[in-house]
Amino acid sequence: MRITFLAIFCTLAAFTHGSAQVVRKATDKSAESKASKSTPRRERYRVRTPDTSKIPTVTESDRFLDLGERFRKEGKWNAAEAAYKESINVWSGNAEALLELGFLYIDRNRLPEAQGVYNKLRSVNSSVAAELLADIKRYKSASR
Repeated sequence: MRITFLAIFCTLAAFTHGSAQVVRKATDKSAESKASKSTPRRERYRVRTPDTSKIPTVTESDRFLDLGERFRKEGKWNAAEAAYKESINVWSGNAEALLELGFLYIDRNRLPEAQGVYNKLRSVNSSVAAELLADIKRYKSASR
C-alpha cells in the first residue's frame, strides 16, 4: 500500500505533539522482522533542547519523525519510510530522522539504502552516524 504525502499530512494534522523535554523511545525490533531478532537495539532517548524546539521547521520535522515512529510500531513500513523522508525533507539536519530511516532499512533488509543513509548522516552528525554503522555491521555479522 502506497501512502501519499497528502495522507501523511492529513494524519499529521490530527496528530498532537507532546511538549515534554525528553521523550523516551523504546525500539523493540523483535516484532519487525525475522532478521532483526538477532540484533536487538538498546533504548534511545530524544532530547529536545529549548532553543531548537521553537523553530517551525524543526518542530514540523519532529512531528513527521513522531508520525514515522507511530507507523513503524503499527508495522506500516512504507508509511513510516515516507514520514521519515518527509521529516528529512523539512529539515535536512534532523540526524534522528536519518538514523531512524537507516534503522528501518536495516530492519527491512535493505542494506544498500541503509549504507546510503549512513553516508548522509556522517555529514550531519558523525557520532549518531557511528551508531547506525555499528547496527549495519551487527546485522551483517549476524546474517552470515
